[in-house]
Amino acid sequence: GLAFQLDGMKRALVMLGRKRISAITKQDLAMVLQAEIAQGVSAKTVHTRTGILFSVLRWAYKRGLLDTLPQFPERPGFHTPPIVPPTAEELARMIEAAPPHLQRVIIIGSKLGLRVGPCELLKLQWSDVDMVRGLIRVRAAQKNRNEPVREVPIMASLLPVFMAWQELDAMQGCKHIIHWKGKPVQSIKTAWAAMLKKAGISRNVRPYDLRHAFATDAIANGADLGTVAKLMGHANIQMVVKHYQHVATKQKRQAVESLPSVDITSLKCALQDVPRNQTLILQ
Repeated sequence: GLAFQLDGMKRALVMLGRKRISAITKQDLAMVLQAEIAQGVSAKTVHTRTGILFSVLRWAYKRGLLDTLPQFPERPGFHTPPIVPPTAEELARMIEAAPPHLQRVIIIGSKLGLRVGPCELLKLQWSDVDMVRGLIRVRAAQKNRNEPVREVPIMASLLPVFMAWQELDAMQGCKHIIHWKGKPVQSIKTAWAAMLKKAGISRNVRPYDLRHAFATDAIANGADLGTVAKLMGHANIQMVVKHYQHVATKQKRQAVESLPSVDITSLKCALQDVPRNQTLILQ
């Protein structure tokens, strides 16, 4: 959102705020880059913050506010470690250790794939749930403006759980599905950390990793990438391909193994002519 963008531009605004945008040079951008590096944050954070500034300049150039685009300085490289979503065993421990409102977050995040935060899950209301059809209408995040509302089916085994939640909330007059003592929840950071500690999970499992668990499990169990992308609210499958290619390998293997077999007895290279170690591989 805007607050995130302004926070990323904080140092740039302090250093360049009084300078005309058309007068900003590569040296100015390099100065901002070095100021970010000096903060001791990760290379990824440096990329994110300076990337916001670079995007603003590109935006200005495309709209004719700049005659030339200043050359951007080279930023330090970084490696993003692979995301390891919570396993089924970890999810069970998390649900057991979580307070009621966090149990709902864990279940909906991992079994429906909603974005865990104020953009989707935390603003979800009971008026968004269609119990008759067994689905949730998600008012999507701004990342996919082509589909402002998407329908996500609720697992049949979870419908009784949703009905029990709805009945309980109706008695308390709660409109939001995720609430604490009847009031909408804005952040789960503190409750999340306490839950992980109680569950005995020491590795860094983020709330957003619930969404990754949804995609990983769906793809691993045969769901096609297009359907997964649609359920998650991605505009195209590229985000799914990028983050879950390792899981899609299983589908590739299944696709290959589904092809008609070859009669190897008719091959000119008979099995007895193949060295023993390679014969074992063929078999």
